[in-house]
Amino acid sequence: MYDTIKELHIEIEQRIQQVTSNRYGALPHQFYDMMLNRTAVQYVQLKSNRKTNYKAEGLEDSKKRVDDIQSLKRETKWLSVKKDEEPNRAFIILPGDYLKLVSSTSRLKYGKLRFHKELHKTYSKDDIKNLYYYVIDLKQVYDAFLNVGKNYDDESYIQIGDLKLNVKSVYDIVYNDGNREYDLFEIAPLICNLLRLNLSNDYQIYWERWDNRFYQHSVIITTTANVKIDFKVGGSNFVVSSYNTTFDEFDLNDVNKEYIYSGNDLVATENIRATLNNYYGNKNRHLNPISELINDRLYVYYGEDFCIDAVKVSYIKEPSPFSYDLDLMSDLTITPEFMDLVVSNILIVLKDDSANTVRQQFNLE
Repeated sequence: MYDTIKELHIEIEQRIQQVTSNRYGALPHQFYDMMLNRTAVQYVQLKSNRKTNYKAEGLEDSKKRVDDIQSLKRETKWLSVKKDEEPNRAFIILPGDYLKLVSSTSRLKYGKLRFHKELHKTYSKDDIKNLYYYVIDLKQVYDAFLNVGKNYDDESYIQIGDLKLNVKSVYDIVYNDGNREYDLFEIAPLICNLLRLNLSNDYQIYWERWDNRFYQHSVIITTTANVKIDFKVGGSNFVVSSYNTTFDEFDLNDVNKEYIYSGNDLVATENIRATLNNYYGNKNRHLNPISELINDRLYVYYGEDFCIDAVKVSYIKEPSPFSYDLDLMSDLTITPEFMDLVVSNILIVLKDDSANTVRQQFNLE
């Protein structure tokens, strides 16, 4: 329906003028971008909750709702589980663009211990895997681009392993030909999105937080490969902090096993212990292993007669950002409902009484 961000902004302005007698002057494009990005997350949350529409339909209870959100649905590859300190529990780290869980599936081996003596060697401490993560301080990079000014060096780049990216687009975000200096937190999601588009699925991109770790003003890149990352701006090389952590996990290349594939039951954390201690509720638990979400991890519980070696996750990703100055459209499907919600939110911020009228006409299907 909308091909460019400029067309989208014009549509918003026209809708505002149609529903209100107040005549607002030209509002900054950055304000529209802010409201579009804020509303995009709100829209996804509303679409995925059956309590927010009069038909009481959930995420995929109708073809329309499937179509409206399908552009944001993603599925991971099989992710090797990592052994947790708590007995009979393993976990995976959720993707960097994760927003909301749709479903998860466990790949497991099943067999009575008395018949299957090798069963729990899946979690042998011999299977120690390194996970490398690299921290790029965007504040330093941002300041460097400002210092470069119009004397941009075409040799500036970021190289991740064999992939070499020209960072002219990043420079344009920061400096914008001198018209306006962007704030660091405006450019951070755009840079994260740029890296996700160019890196393979072997990499995950996070902003500031990853697996209970916090690095202020930083982009975090994780991968199982020990790669070299170089960042050069205006003739200056930036030091990219490199770390690695280890997990006990199962080797996914072990193909000489017979596997069962079972959908996980997502259980509220407050009910986990009661569920695990319920004798009858744990009968044939390998058919639907228990899982729970804590922070950026998905935990799965295995039992005495089955063990889980990998998990695949279907999820809804965060919508990529809108940006008028960079002519970037989000990957969210733009629907009339979404536009009504954007206009309503803008009028609420402007404290315009017409917001109530738009809200009353707004029906989320």
